[in-house]
Amino acid sequence: MADVIQETTTLKCGPCLFDGNTVEPKHFCINCLEYLCPGCAREHRRNKLSREHTLLDDSEFPQDVTLFEEMKKLLYCPKHPHVEVDQHCASHDVLICTNCLQNDHMLWEGITNLAFSLGEISKSKNQDELINDLMTTCTAKQTEFFTNFKEAQINLSAVEFEIIIQTLKDAVQKLEIKLNEQFKKVTQHFKYSEETLSKIVKKASFYETMKTITSKHGTARQNIALNFKLALLLKELESNDSMESVSSKQIQFLKSNNFQDLISELDQFDVILRSKDEWASDMCSDEDSLYEDALELPETNKRDEATQVEQFRIAHELGPKKPLHMLYVKHDDIRLLKIESQKPGEVLCSIVALHVLSDGRKVLLQQGNNLKLHSRTSPLISQLQLKHNVKDMCIIDQNRNGLFTVAVCFEQSRTITFIGHDVKFQERHTIHCSNNVVCISMYVHHLVALFETKGLKSSFEIQLLDKSTGHACYAFDEFKGMNDRHNLHGMVITKPTRIYACKTNMKITLADANTVYIFKIEDGDCKHQTLCAVGQCVWKYIKAQATSYDLSNVRDVKCDSQGNVYALTNSHLYQLPQPYSNLRHLISYGRSAAAVAIDEYSQSIVLGHQNADRAQVYSYSFVNF
Repeated sequence: MADVIQETTTLKCGPCLFDGNTVEPKHFCINCLEYLCPGCAREHRRNKLSREHTLLDDSEFPQDVTLFEEMKKLLYCPKHPHVEVDQHCASHDVLICTNCLQNDHMLWEGITNLAFSLGEISKSKNQDELINDLMTTCTAKQTEFFTNFKEAQINLSAVEFEIIIQTLKDAVQKLEIKLNEQFKKVTQHFKYSEETLSKIVKKASFYETMKTITSKHGTARQNIALNFKLALLLKELESNDSMESVSSKQIQFLKSNNFQDLISELDQFDVILRSKDEWASDMCSDEDSLYEDALELPETNKRDEATQVEQFRIAHELGPKKPLHMLYVKHDDIRLLKIESQKPGEVLCSIVALHVLSDGRKVLLQQGNNLKLHSRTSPLISQLQLKHNVKDMCIIDQNRNGLFTVAVCFEQSRTITFIGHDVKFQERHTIHCSNNVVCISMYVHHLVALFETKGLKSSFEIQLLDKSTGHACYAFDEFKGMNDRHNLHGMVITKPTRIYACKTNMKITLADANTVYIFKIEDGDCKHQTLCAVGQCVWKYIKAQATSYDLSNVRDVKCDSQGNVYALTNSHLYQLPQPYSNLRHLISYGRSAAAVAIDEYSQSIVLGHQNADRAQVYSYSFVNF
């Protein structure tokens, strides 16, 4: 007791100590984290700024303010330490402040007020239950870890015992060195798991102690934030699969066909790790008994379909680039993509727009206001029914995990809606524009949109929009040809249908009722004020008298990764290879076409039609390649 009193007397009143006086404190302010004598405590309560602070008397105040400091930090943003968190982002499952909301989370769904969203979480489990679950899980994980590690050591001894044969003594010594080296590498998994568990156990114990103080002296928001941290720690522990995968590794020796080969090749022996699933797939049942005592070690995460798709995509990107201007369509290899109308009783429907993702999945926009996603092999994955008559769409972004975003514009509308897809389609946000949107395409940084402006007569304007706000950073409402130095109004867009921005050559292709234009309009940095400029046309299709090819009434235009342009008319598909010197005819078809997409992933061209129950998928190959 004397020791406690002696320790207590070492504490000093903060304000008095600032004035050079040493006074024993009788109170502690939770908000200011400062010890106070009776006089200073009285002034603290009278001050308007500190009137609502919580003061503890000397029977309750702490000898160490660390827990109270951590409790105070619960309210503040890790990225912006001087700003309090007040929102919860369900998409990332994090607490955020206003700065985080504006900079990183503005486009994500599920942003809710902290007190509302986490209050609901707190109702399901209180702090005692969360801490109990956390400590129970920690104990179970530790027990499992030490059990598996002990089994691994026993199994290693068994392996060593089996391989130590007198006739192979010299060679086995070399093998043992390799085995020990490999075992040292493998046990790093155990060491990492032990360190991870230790950190989580320390955090759990720390939060358990903090809970005592927070539940008694903390605010409601501090208690909610502590609940959130406990839930995250429990989630981290439960999602750590390093312990669960301990029993799915095998240490095996590469086997030769016979004993003589074994003797001669023993110097090249190696030790390998294989997943148990892979090990079982190429081993017959008679071989199982040979490896019953094999050492089991932690397994890496299994490759799922998304990983395989990513590997194929990387192989496609890094592989040799075939010249797409030399492709030819294989008319004897046509597949069908079945499409259903969303209206009861209707069999036929029309495709409005069509795109293929980098991994081969197909995104379709149908008349009837339906957005669909099909897999690489064409089965329907998900769909979304939109509220208004659709006009056009484009792919905004896609990442290596398969998540992507599309933008959709509507008939006689000034709005563009952004829709994300993870497991299903979800509307994210909408931007509002100055005029009716005709068609859209994604550039490098900006969303390219063609607008119809109403004045004495209709005219058209190309704008590069900030995809977050809809602000027009660049606007082009006048156009001229390369050699037209004086007459800026001679080039008139009459009835545009589609626009496409090519990132490869930084040009914009525009399909009109009478021809196809290619404009040199490059993407740039965002501008606070709209920069107005003249759009320079670098190429325009003019029909030659000696050819039957005709690019009037073009319904859709696309570009491939090498900058070649594809123009789809009612009944023909043409390719315009760079440098746009000649026109190649690729496909003719009987029904009225509506949209085209180039699938470089699977070397195919997808055609969508009007009033049909299917789209056609044409395979292509290459000439002299």
